[in-house]
Amino acid sequence: MKFVQQDGMTLYRVPIEGLIAAVEYDYEDRLIQSEFYLENYSEYQRQVFENLYESKHERETTKVDVAVLKQRIAHNRLPKSFDSLQIPEPITLSSINDTKTRQRLSDRCEKILQRARSDMILIYIAAAEAKMNEWKDKFHTDLAEMKEYLVRGASHKKLHRAMVDILYRRFRNLDERLMCLYKLKLRFFNIAPTVKN
Repeated sequence: MKFVQQDGMTLYRVPIEGLIAAVEYDYEDRLIQSEFYLENYSEYQRQVFENLYESKHERETTKVDVAVLKQRIAHNRLPKSFDSLQIPEPITLSSINDTKTRQRLSDRCEKILQRARSDMILIYIAAAEAKMNEWKDKFHTDLAEMKEYLVRGASHKKLHRAMVDILYRRFRNLDERLMCLYKLKLRFFNIAPTVKN
């Protein structure tokens, strides 16, 4: 009873808090987005506004994904696909009568499996970081284009000051949302040391 009251409720509380935070930040995002739609905008300005937000969203999401993956590794909470990673034994080791030989071969198999898991972890991290860097570059390119249009673009292509302010408020809301969800995931990793997620 004490475990359920102290630890069990906490395990359910973190995901519920994550859902509540997601709803709150989504609501705020919709309000900010609707402010933009109240502005007198052209189709091009709307596309710039949405494309910049999308590339910022992907950039920040992939950054959080990399950080969460590294925290999963630090807390030994590997993705479920790692659970199924096994190396088939060429013959049944249990059929070997010599216990020293059987143990030595079994240890070698385990070391090979651990090395394969380590290599897969490195590949997961490298792939996540490559994706993160691609979105980072795309966002910087999109942002630079917007700033260029602010200086030299035609008036129907420029985002006026109010639109830019709305865009940056939307960016801040996104950053706050992802940081909140990241902290909740870290809290879950810390409070659930024996739970496999």
